[in-house]
Amino acid sequence: MRKTILPIALFLSVSVFLASCKNDEYLLTPPPISDQSFSEEFETTSGATGNGWTFINKSSPIGAGGWIGGTFAPTLPLFSGSGYAYSFNTVAQGDAGYTIESTISNWIVSKPIMLQNGDKIVFYTNSLTLDLTATGLELRMNKHNNGTNVGDGDDPGDFDETLTTVNTFQTVNAADSYPTTWTRFEGTVRGLNKPVEGRIALRYFVPHNYQYNAATTIVAVDRFTYTSVKK
Repeated sequence: MRKTILPIALFLSVSVFLASCKNDEYLLTPPPISDQSFSEEFETTSGATGNGWTFINKSSPIGAGGWIGGTFAPTLPLFSGSGYAYSFNTVAQGDAGYTIESTISNWIVSKPIMLQNGDKIVFYTNSLTLDLTATGLELRMNKHNNGTNVGDGDDPGDFDETLTTVNTFQTVNAADSYPTTWTRFEGTVRGLNKPVEGRIALRYFVPHNYQYNAATTIVAVDRFTYTSVKK
């Protein structure tokens, strides 16, 4: 009897082991990520906020406002839809006088996104300056968490990955200066070890700026599109 039981027990043990190995395969394959694609026209700030966007002004010194939704036509014509997001230099930044160095750091932060290498971001931007004041815009990524820590002043907080920059060298009247017609820019998510939940942000950024105490510069953004890579 004992000789019969031992082979049966061994067979059952091997069968259970093989079955467990087979069933564990699903644990090694991460679940598929749903399509994260979306677009935003920024026709109103309330509408964008309802879609998960967060507007944060961390300029130093800080001004009385930040980004505005709507239009400033005919000064800045419409690109698409019925509006766009725009910001004046003096609204984002407080009155610093002619001799006090200051920083414009005015943010539009997306909703949380499952970021994957290869995801593509496209947006359009335009500007107007009356006194040849340099200006810039950054497309940044927070790959550390799904929060909205944008730092303060020069510090970008958790959004320490730059995906693209408009007017990198803060020039004026040059070929690479900020566009004065609606112009397309894009960036691509990269450098991730695996998909992570994070956020994308646009940052109106002018470091080491000297305020002219007048609304001399307008920056606008429109038709922001996030396209999730297909796996």
